[in-house]
Amino acid sequence: MQTVYLSEYQVDWPKQFQGYKQKISQAFDEVLPLRIEHIGSTSIIGMMAKPTIDIQVGVEQEGDLDKLIKPMQTLGFTYNSTWNEAVPFRRFFQHLESEGRGMIPFEIDDSDKVDLRSRFVIKANIHCVPIDSEWWQRHLQFRDILRTNPKAFDLYLTTKKELAKKEWKVVSHYAEAKSRVIEEVMGMG
Repeated sequence: MQTVYLSEYQVDWPKQFQGYKQKISQAFDEVLPLRIEHIGSTSIIGMMAKPTIDIQVGVEQEGDLDKLIKPMQTLGFTYNSTWNEAVPFRRFFQHLESEGRGMIPFEIDDSDKVDLRSRFVIKANIHCVPIDSEWWQRHLQFRDILRTNPKAFDLYLTTKKELAKKEWKVVSHYAEAKSRVIEEVMGMG
């Protein structure tokens, strides 16, 4: 069983995002036009969060997604294809640090029975999706509601704190447990 560590808001999270944005933008500048947005709780001033920067990278067409894999790996991001079947319109990358617990993999897939959080520190999650997808729109809308609606902010923060007190078999269950309040927040927009 695992608990979820929530950090108080860190003023350097936007700077960390800008560093990732610059690194990714420079790598694709001449090759593929991208839109890069800071999403998730680290993008909301004052919000407690797991200290992992969430980044959304938008491509013009779904067919461009696979063009990201090798260059992103070259930049040092691990390609996590675990959810490709469930979310075929997304390519997911992570910036992992090992802290002496093993080599950082180039790719993780369904065959890897690894609890990432026990072996690595996850510094960033990078979600690459088409900019015309519902995923792209919903994540930006959710972020923007939390940035501008104090009632939504308070509801989400309170829920996160309560859920962080629980133990989870898998940390992703924590994220799933927030789905009801996420829909409630979306209704406040």
